[in-house]
Amino acid sequence: IEKNGALGITQNIGSAEITNRGKLHLKAEDSMTFANKISGNGTISIDSGTVELTGNNYAFYGYIDVASDAVAVISEDKNIGRAELDVDGKLQINANKDWVFDNDLEGRGIVEINMGNHEFSFDEFAYTDWFQGSLAFQNTTFNLEKNAEFLQKGGITAGQGSLVTVGKGAHSISTLGFSGGTVDFGALAAGAQMTEGTVNVSKTLDLRGEGVIQVSDSDVVRSVSRDIDSALSLTEVDDGNSTIKLVDAQGAEVLGDAGNLQLQDKNGQILSSSAQRDIQQNGQKAAVGTYDYRLTSGVNNDGLYIGYGLTQLD
Repeated sequence: IEKNGALGITQNIGSAEITNRGKLHLKAEDSMTFANKISGNGTISIDSGTVELTGNNYAFYGYIDVASDAVAVISEDKNIGRAELDVDGKLQINANKDWVFDNDLEGRGIVEINMGNHEFSFDEFAYTDWFQGSLAFQNTTFNLEKNAEFLQKGGITAGQGSLVTVGKGAHSISTLGFSGGTVDFGALAAGAQMTEGTVNVSKTLDLRGEGVIQVSDSDVVRSVSRDIDSALSLTEVDDGNSTIKLVDAQGAEVLGDAGNLQLQDKNGQILSSSAQRDIQQNGQKAAVGTYDYRLTSGVNNDGLYIGYGLTQLD
């Protein structure tokens, strides 16, 4: 394909090798596997459907564009060569090994990452300043402390089987969400109002999904005040005693109240110290509340906190 030229393909084309200096359009009605070897500095445009790239494309150093309604699937770094990626749809990375991502990345789409319980990380030379999408992890470990600089405008979804380790310090990302995964905040400092590692979210904190929040020092959690004001109204009592801040989302959109997130210690044990209290409404007993350690978006709906509050109402 010469410069300024274009070729559209809707199915595999045998064993032909393609030198692409123009634009190669891959269009699947549903899904297709494209195993042909591609070289050159042109553009591979995934226009529609699900396209799995399986060829050895190490000699390709152009651009790969994934359209908003399309999905590109890869399992080895050679499938994308040295290309710069613009993902407005979805890029699926499925592997069973550690992966150090060294391609440039931009776009507003989703990079769905399944490493088969191995680690995903960014190479120091990867350029992601224009990536405004989300990394959606499944069965993958990810160290935020080492990689937060690559997600200044992007975000994370902790999916099933994933473990995101926050590490030490405050780390800024655009979005954070949960879909069955675990986020480990590590140690809690006695007497402090936050963990050693915190996350600052600038755009969206989505607390509607299921997942696990893990902390390593259960004794500090148990020092959280368990004082409950039973005179609070039913609309106020659910806020609880928000004591330890894990995520700061001041100024961001916060969705949900973290009711589906579990608080666990480093051994995977649920942290619990439940008690029942009568709840008053207009001077009368209105309900019986069960209180325990819980995760909450806070009184001002501005983050993620560990506190002691209402977990069940009878």
